[in-house]
Amino acid sequence: NYIPIMFKMDSNGELQELGKLETEKKAVTGPFSNARKMFQNMDDLGINGGGSSITSNTEVSSIHRNQINEVRAVRGSKEDRVTCLSTCGGDGKLVLWDLDNIAQKMGNLRI
Repeated sequence: NYIPIMFKMDSNGELQELGKLETEKKAVTGPFSNARKMFQNMDDLGINGGGSSITSNTEVSSIHRNQINEVRAVRGSKEDRVTCLSTCGGDGKLVLWDLDNIAQKMGNLRI
């Protein structure tokens, strides 16, 4: 899965993993879920339906459906405190992450 993970660098230059920036989504089930997933994969992965079949049953449960190419601070700075950042992925999506909101969801983690 392509889920951004928050890291912190301590005073010794060591990286510590703080946690995931998003929670994994549950798979949608129902009579139309397979057809919906097939068309969503065709759209997200750029696959056309002309005679070729999709053989992958991979379920992507994150916002980004491809690699994350870039992370930028939107509000704040590395000298002060970043409160919002953006990620841009190979899937063409630009996602804004409100770090204060994420910290609350992660049990008031200090970011």
